[in-house]
Amino acid sequence: METTLSQSFEALKDPRLERIKRHSLINIITIAVCTVICVADNFVSIYQL
Repeated sequence: METTLSQSFEALKDPRLERIKRHSLINIITIAVCTVICVADNFVSIYQL
């Protein structure tokens, strides 16, 4: 059985205020995981990519 990235993180609660959300939490996590796999080693690197 395969587990997707979104299934792995579906239990996470999003602490952000509803009115200021621009992107879904799973999209942010997916981008962060992909950049760490590729090259990023800290939050600044993720932001700069």
